[in-house]
Amino acid sequence: MARPETNSSIAANRYRRDFELASQLLRKGAVKEASRISSDLLQSHPNQPDLLHLCGMGAFHQQDYSSASALLTKATVLSPKNDIFLNDLGLIWMAAGRYAQALTCFQKALTIAPHAASIHYNMGLAFKKAGQEAAAAVAFFSALQCQPTYSKAHFSMGNLLLEKRNFQGAETHFRAAISADSSYLGAYNHLSNCLVALGRIDEARDSLLKAHTIDPTNADTLCNLGNLERQAHRFEKAAEYYRDAICLKPDFVNAHFNLGLVLLLLEDFENGWPEYEWRLRFFPPGSGFPHRFGLPLWNGESLKAKSILVYDEQGFGDTLMFFRYLPMLRKLADRIVFETRPSFLDLFRQMPFIDEIFLRGSDNRPNIQCDCCIPLLSLPGRLGITKSDLRGDTPYLFADDKRRAHWAHRMRGDGLKVGVVWHGHTQSFSLENLSLLSKLQGVHWYGLQKEMPPEIQTHQDDHWFIHQLGPDLNDFADTSAVIANLDLVISIDTSVAHLAGAMGKPVWVMLPHVPDWRWFLKQDTTPWYESMKLFREPSRGDWQAPIARMRRDLDQWIQDRSKIKRNTKPNAQ
Repeated sequence: MARPETNSSIAANRYRRDFELASQLLRKGAVKEASRISSDLLQSHPNQPDLLHLCGMGAFHQQDYSSASALLTKATVLSPKNDIFLNDLGLIWMAAGRYAQALTCFQKALTIAPHAASIHYNMGLAFKKAGQEAAAAVAFFSALQCQPTYSKAHFSMGNLLLEKRNFQGAETHFRAAISADSSYLGAYNHLSNCLVALGRIDEARDSLLKAHTIDPTNADTLCNLGNLERQAHRFEKAAEYYRDAICLKPDFVNAHFNLGLVLLLLEDFENGWPEYEWRLRFFPPGSGFPHRFGLPLWNGESLKAKSILVYDEQGFGDTLMFFRYLPMLRKLADRIVFETRPSFLDLFRQMPFIDEIFLRGSDNRPNIQCDCCIPLLSLPGRLGITKSDLRGDTPYLFADDKRRAHWAHRMRGDGLKVGVVWHGHTQSFSLENLSLLSKLQGVHWYGLQKEMPPEIQTHQDDHWFIHQLGPDLNDFADTSAVIANLDLVISIDTSVAHLAGAMGKPVWVMLPHVPDWRWFLKQDTTPWYESMKLFREPSRGDWQAPIARMRRDLDQWIQDRSKIKRNTKPNAQ
């Protein structure tokens, strides 16, 4: 005869049943129902460590980090030797942005389970989020020592190396991640980025197509395929991939923005400008952008009797290029207020179409009360600019007379005066490539680099032909004064090239094989600047033909200049 269950055994069985049900629901993603059941259990069992852990993880999955951390902290107090509890508490602190607390939890967990690869890995993630990349690398390496086939640790180590531009090292780890998990989409995608940087475009495409085969509905892979086709100069195909990604993920900011860049490159302004506006969604919440001081964005409505705040938002070159649209905007608005950075202040403050200019800063606000605002690079889209509207109306920027005279004294002398910029944030060009030009007679070379790259700092004697002015240029007003004293500027795609073009100064720009959208394709001139000539890299790393053409053009300039001088000499009496 079976013995009857006691009340305590019935309660214990009910507890085990409900606990197991809540655990299963949580694993299946039914978080709210799991949390309801576990919370009910907690009323009658407030000091059960496993139940506290279960309730805490339910709160964690609902992003209630305050409740989750309180529940897990109590669980770790009741069960201080439980490495799982400590690890999960660390994950909660990390999700809440409390990296120091997270690292403390992981360190305690490792004293209990020193060979737990996942805890080493989580510690690496916390170090990475805290900005301690060297410590993160050590933690990921420890995870891999514990578990050599740990795909996530290989992936994270690969990302660290990729950020350091150690492409070969990153490739090794991404391939190891794929070897451990052949369906790891992120590893295929990031491996492709490495291979592109190494110039192995076909291999990069194979990696992405493999990822696409594994999951044809992954929008990130399609977007990366679009990026790859851009690198391969297959721009129509790139646009097709971006559109496919957007069909799968309509709010995919990167795909929209990249589509905008391709459409603008292909001179499709009508469809390109709206897609380009998606860049404004890159501004994080609470940044104060794109709605400066809480102002609404201008969407093309009448500005009669209104004041508008315009602010620069991207690189220096972008600001110099799109500054041209402020006079057009001034015809529509009663007043224009311009918010900018210190490097532009003295150059822009003299412009008559700006009613107030002020520096961006946490405590700085304009004196003029504005009705709306607009990022500078949104102006052409709002103004309905098309390719036919690009007339290269230059000059629209000018050097200050006093500064120009100051630099004229320092740069006095005969001969052709040529300014050079060969190093930028997104493009660099070895000075060795310019050695052919340096042999030309009658040319004075002036370096306009604000920051001296390592090749100049360590090999000054090798580049003796360049007079370095860059370190003495305090802002763009100084740079404009130097440019005003030059005959020609030769530059990679940098702000100095835009400044020279905006001043109407002859400027030769060396463009990479895949140029920025504004330079379009194939032409050796640009509608943006009448005085600009473009020298395009025909393939990655091949500058021989463009430099040879530049040498011929510069040699012809010197000859023409000499003829003019001979023809204008007064006759002897």
